[in-house]
Amino acid sequence: MDYLREIKKTCSRLGVGYAAFLVVGLLLQMEAGLILGVLGSMGWMGDWNTWIVILGSLPTYLLGTLICWLIVKDMGTPCRPRKQPFGAGRLVVAFFACISIMYIGNIIGTVLMSIVNGIQGKPLVNPVSELIENLDTRVIFLLTVVAAPIFEEILYRKLLIDRVAHYGDKVAVILSGVLFGLSHGNFYQFFYAFGLGVVFAYVYINTGKLRYTIIFHAVINFMGSIVALHAADNIWFAMAYGIFMIAAVVLGIVFLILYRREIRLKPAMLAIPRGRRFETLFLNLGMILFFFVSVGLFLFS
Repeated sequence: MDYLREIKKTCSRLGVGYAAFLVVGLLLQMEAGLILGVLGSMGWMGDWNTWIVILGSLPTYLLGTLICWLIVKDMGTPCRPRKQPFGAGRLVVAFFACISIMYIGNIIGTVLMSIVNGIQGKPLVNPVSELIENLDTRVIFLLTVVAAPIFEEILYRKLLIDRVAHYGDKVAVILSGVLFGLSHGNFYQFFYAFGLGVVFAYVYINTGKLRYTIIFHAVINFMGSIVALHAADNIWFAMAYGIFMIAAVVLGIVFLILYRREIRLKPAMLAIPRGRRFETLFLNLGMILFFFVSVGLFLFS
């Protein structure tokens, strides 16, 4: 079918764009490491972790997003989600669902890595937690609460969904979740990032407003980084935070059960036959390239 070939081409180009974003990130991290290594050999005694972020991670969002946009920007006329009645109540349900997904996904990732590291005889070390623990709070806030939510929502929601929405909400949600999860480059974050990507995509598709997902993303990152760090230093704050998280997770699960029948995914204007979806979306050159790059991140993280 000709239109399936066109969809494959679209997905392939998207894969190239998101692979380019990851490669830019790797190259900038390597460059930052080389620069700091040279400075260190000259007697520089600055904060290595902070400057790796400033010279590597933050520029990745700027340059990587720009390159990805240049690759995919002229892929036909974007099909932007139209604003629909969603309501504050549904936003509250979606937010608590995000907390549940973050918590449960984090447990799955940690258990999986505990098993893998146990088989390999290695200690359990979460590279993300280790990095955050050694960063200045202001840098954490700038990276995780400001830069990441803005640029990642532009990349994995607006830029992506606007170009695949006419293939149906289900396709848009799956692509957003898979690419968002794999782009995090480690098993600790993959499961909850995939789940959050799905919820963020659903919210964007149904509201047409990126600001909601940016706010959700920022709050989730704030809770998982700065709030969690402060909880580690204060037993009373840790107890209060733990009680809140347990209550929020339970509430999120209850909300999902109660509102599950209200979840609506609009049909496609260009439907992909059920048996051809995986092949059409993922078995193309660009997506395969993206998977190879992301698997490389998983192996070396």
